[in-house]
Amino acid sequence: HTSLLQKAQTALAKANTLPEILEIRNQSETIRQYIKRIGESLELQNTAAEIKLRAERKAGETLAKTLKRGGDPKSHDVTLLDLGVSKMQSSRWQAIANVPTGSFEDHVRLMKQGKELTSSSVLSLSKELLLAKKREDHRKSAEKMSSHGCCIITGNNSLLWKRLEDDSV
Repeated sequence: HTSLLQKAQTALAKANTLPEILEIRNQSETIRQYIKRIGESLELQNTAAEIKLRAERKAGETLAKTLKRGGDPKSHDVTLLDLGVSKMQSSRWQAIANVPTGSFEDHVRLMKQGKELTSSSVLSLSKELLLAKKREDHRKSAEKMSSHGCCIITGNNSLLWKRLEDDSV
C-alpha cells in the first residue's frame, strides 16, 4: 500500500492536467477506502486521504484558472460538464484551494495527529477563515465610521429623563 501511495504522490506532483489530477484523486480515495476496510492504521488512511486532499486542492486551483470568464458564461470553451466535474465538486475544491497554504499545512499536520483527515474538515476550516475575514472587514469598516452624535446612556430611567433633550431619542 505504501508504494502505491508513494507513486500517487509522485504522480500528483507531476500532474498538469485536470484529468490527470482527477485520476490520482480517485485512485487515492479508492486506496483510502480499501485501507480503512481492511483495518489498516489511521496513519496509513490519512496518508491516502492527504494525497486525495492535495489532488482536490490542485484540481480547485486548476478549475479556478480554467473557468475564469469574467461573468460571461459563453466566454470560454470548457464547461464543468466537459471536464466531468459537478458544480458541487468544483465549489468544494475551489474552497479547499482558497485556504492559505500555511493554514492548510497546519490543518493537515494537526489532523494527522490522531484524527481522521477529511475534505469536510478542510471545508470547515475554509468557512471559518472566510467568516473571520468578514468579521475583520466589518470591524475595520466600523472603525472608519463616525461616532459623532451617537452615544448610549445607561442608568436609572428617572435620572436619564433629566439628561435627555427633547426629540433626541
